[in-house]
Amino acid sequence: MNKGLQIFLLILLFAIGFGGGYVIEDMLLGNKEESLTKPTPIPNPYDQPGDESDEAKSTVPVIDGKPTPKRSANNTYSFTAKATVESGDNLMYELYSDASCTDLIDENRSGEFSNIPSSSNGKYYLCVVNLNTNDVSEVCEISGFVYVQMFTKLESHEIENVVNNIKIWSDVPADFKNRVANPIKITVSNLRSDENPVSNLADACRKVNMGTWNSITVTNKAYDAQGRLNALTISVNY
Repeated sequence: MNKGLQIFLLILLFAIGFGGGYVIEDMLLGNKEESLTKPTPIPNPYDQPGDESDEAKSTVPVIDGKPTPKRSANNTYSFTAKATVESGDNLMYELYSDASCTDLIDENRSGEFSNIPSSSNGKYYLCVVNLNTNDVSEVCEISGFVYVQMFTKLESHEIENVVNNIKIWSDVPADFKNRVANPIKITVSNLRSDENPVSNLADACRKVNMGTWNSITVTNKAYDAQGRLNALTISVNY
């Protein structure tokens, strides 16, 4: 072999060997340096499995407490209900006459109910609906919607007519008697010192009928929650 060719081949082999070793060394050292310099991620203490922030919020409404109905003068009821839902969705308050919630009485989005009539069993049933998902709360039974009979209040001239003109209690119409509470408190002014006070309207009628009194004048009166006369102040006329 030509001596010049031999020298050329030796130089070529040297170059190949030098370059390959550099590449191998770079690969080995490079991986080592990368493993040494690459930062280890720090776990987030707030990002743990089962954390509440990762859990889905409930869409089922929850009624807060049991409402108490209040009766108004026209014998209807009103009350305010309050419900919450974790998801923050819009809610509809629904009032039913039956526990199975099929006979709807009233509904609204505020939870404020008014002019609700009395019911045969004194009860109504409330449930709250999530308008976004149609999830429904547990049914809440509300009691207190009882029927209370109301009476037309007796006027002064009606009382004076019974005592001064009819005079006999057994002849007084039943409609009048039903509008008088039992017992009734009667206060008498201008009464003579030798006379005993009267305790009811029948006694007042008897006094006028017997001529002990000429007549009476009504000076004050009061009524109970149903509108019946339960307190009366009269002045005696001799």
